[in-house]
Amino acid sequence: FVQLVVFGYIAYACNFVETDAKYHRTGAYVYLTILGIFCLLFAVCALTQMAMYDPETGTMGPVPWQMMMAIDYGYFACKGFMGFFRPAAPSLTADYKVVGDDDFKLAPQEPPSA
Repeated sequence: FVQLVVFGYIAYACNFVETDAKYHRTGAYVYLTILGIFCLLFAVCALTQMAMYDPETGTMGPVPWQMMMAIDYGYFACKGFMGFFRPAAPSLTADYKVVGDDDFKLAPQEPPSA
């Protein structure tokens, strides 16, 4: 999950790099900064907790659970605004057609009757 948070942020930030600034919404850079802070804090705190956990005694790492909860809630609150602040981009369409190949043969289709 830590990788998902970090690399998800990197992918989201790359949307801003690859689009022209005229397509960026007002406040998007502030949002990107706040999201980045939550992602960085989550990664650092979660990895610290995992590294410092003592499986023999069950002693948790030094990060208080209240801090982890606040970071978690902040991250997921930011996720709710991702679609709003994402830069405008063209849409993609795809057309699909069912075809036969070496291991699957389509049954012959009769033309529709009028």
